[in-house]
Amino acid sequence: MKFLFLTLVALATSCGNSARTESEDPAIYVKRIHHVDRRVPYSFKFYVASRKPLRKEKVHLMKVAKGEDRPNLVDTLFKVELRFLSREEIKKWRETVQNRGPVPHFEHVIVGEVQTEELHCRDNTHYLVRYGEHHMEEPFPRHLSHPGAFFISVADCMNPHPNPQGPPIFVEGFQVATLNQNHSFEFVVAAVQPIYESQIYLKKILQAENGSVGSVIDARFEFSTARLTAEELEDLNERKRDPSKAQYKEGVKGTVNTGRLTCEDQGPYMVLYATSCGSSARTESEDPAIYVKRIHHVDRRVPYSFKFYVASRKPLRKEKVHLMKVAKGEDRPNLVDTLFKVELRFLSREEIKKWRETVRPRKNQGPVPHFKHVIVGEVQTEELHCRDNTHYL
Repeated sequence: MKFLFLTLVALATSCGNSARTESEDPAIYVKRIHHVDRRVPYSFKFYVASRKPLRKEKVHLMKVAKGEDRPNLVDTLFKVELRFLSREEIKKWRETVQNRGPVPHFEHVIVGEVQTEELHCRDNTHYLVRYGEHHMEEPFPRHLSHPGAFFISVADCMNPHPNPQGPPIFVEGFQVATLNQNHSFEFVVAAVQPIYESQIYLKKILQAENGSVGSVIDARFEFSTARLTAEELEDLNERKRDPSKAQYKEGVKGTVNTGRLTCEDQGPYMVLYATSCGSSARTESEDPAIYVKRIHHVDRRVPYSFKFYVASRKPLRKEKVHLMKVAKGEDRPNLVDTLFKVELRFLSREEIKKWRETVRPRKNQGPVPHFKHVIVGEVQTEELHCRDNTHYL
């Protein structure tokens, strides 16, 4: 059973560090990456600037926290003091701001002076300075390219996505690059079980017209992979947050080369570990093979249907085909029967031939074998809810 694991990477070119057009107001200025020591307090500032009057109660500092099905924005526990700059202070501040082109002549600027307590690995994540109404449960990924987005990188902390399942992926959460230049960065996939390099993907997250998260496509960047050495694995295990947990036995390092960057490259990305859609995750010695789309993006409170295929050179029996759901157990996840309606039937020889033409073979594996027997499972769900948002087998 292959679990997926996502890690978001925000790539910011110099296409406006304030990410602001003339029609947008206010602008937010904050250092994009804060490299801080562990177990040490830290202080920094941010600025909200506008030609129009501002209100301090509309300035919020938010933290990315684990949500039910995606990261959410919540209030931080940092101490934040807000005050208005005087005209003289605004003039001096404008001279210190590093931005492409001249800084507009703002008439109103609020400075936020932030003081943290001792920082720990739980603080090693994305944050957002925002101006406007306060929404506690607003999903975070749509704000990755927001002018107020920044990252606190705590020394000696690894920051995989809060999802507890699947191989963790470690990557610098915010990549600052230069327009028209090449940029490179690395990520690491580590696990107790075997890792297949062909199942590592780099995706770009597009923004929908309404500003929410849109479709996910393959990133145009090239990346290469290499196995971690024994010394690198040992170092990775020593840096784990909880050394008492199982030690990583395998690891893969990925090196990404962006090529010449344009403004279109700016935005959120994710490193994904999953079997490719439609692949069987199968070796020659395994039989039967199972083909199913690995990720199903579905709407809430709407019925959904999909198919899976069980294929073999040997005769199959329908009563041996099961669709299971991963459910929470006492000390580990358990597999239980789903409540979905599943109809099973054998494909005819002609149907098998047509089906083989539609299957995308797994990377580096060659054509799909000439199976003699194929069972198709036609699945129909009722209205889907958050309780259905999990892994299946």
